[in-house]
Order: sequence, then structure tokens, then C-alpha cells
Amino acid sequence: MNENSQTSTSAGSMGTNGTLASCDHILSVKSSIDGIGWNEQYRERLEDFVNIVHTSTTHDCSLSKFVFLCTLQDDDHFDITAYVNKEFFSDVCLSLVRYRRGRVGETTTGRFTFIGQCIQRYLDHTIYERPERKYAQQPSLVEGLKIYNA
Repeated sequence: MNENSQTSTSAGSMGTNGTLASCDHILSVKSSIDGIGWNEQYRERLEDFVNIVHTSTTHDCSLSKFVFLCTLQDDDHFDITAYVNKEFFSDVCLSLVRYRRGRVGETTTGRFTFIGQCIQRYLDHTIYERPERKYAQQPSLVEGLKIYNA
């Protein structure tokens, strides 16, 4: 979801709009729960999921800024341009959730190590707690690309 995305809940409906990447197209989706005929027994679970995604997306941008500011404060010669790319922002997104990690390459390990130097300070300064997410890699690629393009 992007900065203009909104979630809302009311007595009978919940809606969200955001963007999904599909090849070279961006699709915006907006509907109420009632409008899509969502099964009532899953409504609370869906609302929880939407809130988790919204909160973690907000923190993706904040953590990115925090990492850069902390590093620039500690190292006057830090080359920020080496980290302003979709892969870095994707790894920031993954750092904010708990998920089953597979094998990663040396470059990815380096990015996670770099982010890891600041993440505990970030978590100590915020009330954010990392949620458990299955299949976190694909959404993190989409969010990383959106942050990079912003």
C-alpha cells in the first residue's frame, strides 16, 4: 500500500486501496468487504491482516530513513548511493517481519547485516513489534520497488 492508501472500518464494511505490481502495470484495488462478498467468519482475520500490512508498510519507510540517518551520523564518508536500490528497500521490509528465511547470497547477507546494525535501536525507539508473516519475500519485493521509485 502506498502513502495515499487508507484502511477503514465501520459497522458493515472494511475497505482498502493500494497497489499491486503486475508485470509493467500497476493495478489499484478498492472494495468493501461486503462488496466482494467476503465470508463473515473471516472478516476479523482479514481486518487484522490489513492492519499488519498497513503498519509494516509505514515502518518500511521509517526504518529506511532511520538506517540512513544513523549511518550518516556515525560515518561522514558513508556512500548512501550504494544502498538506494530496490534490493536494499526490499531487505528493509523483510527485516521488519518474522518469516522463514531461506539461503541468501553474500550481497543479501551484507545488506541484512548493515540493516541489523540499526534495527534494534529503531525497535527500541518505536512501539513496533515484528509480526509473523508467511510468504514475506514477494510482498517485500513489491514494497521495495515502490519505495525505490517514490
